[in-house]
Amino acid sequence: MRLHASQEDIASLLDPQVRENEFEMVEANFLAQGEVLLLKNGEALTTSLGAVSGDSSNEPWLRYGAEIEISVRYQDLEGRKYQSKLPLKVYAREGFGGGIWRS
Repeated sequence: MRLHASQEDIASLLDPQVRENEFEMVEANFLAQGEVLLLKNGEALTTSLGAVSGDSSNEPWLRYGAEIEISVRYQDLEGRKYQSKLPLKVYAREGFGGGIWRS
């Protein structure tokens, strides 16, 4: 399974002043090495798009609320290929009870 998005769409999820290494962390989810090879029945997989909270002196570089359409491409065990489109939205997630863990 692979996620596909153009560089322009990926850039629209990020602050215009984003550092190159931060852009590349997000972009890696949409490149060949980001392929999910096989999931067991009922198994789920999530990603932070390479972004986690870190040094509090850094300004946020994800554009919370930004949304793009991505395509998900995959094939079954017989080699039949499929493609679906779905929205991908960047948002800050509230933790249990409205709080979030910070170090």
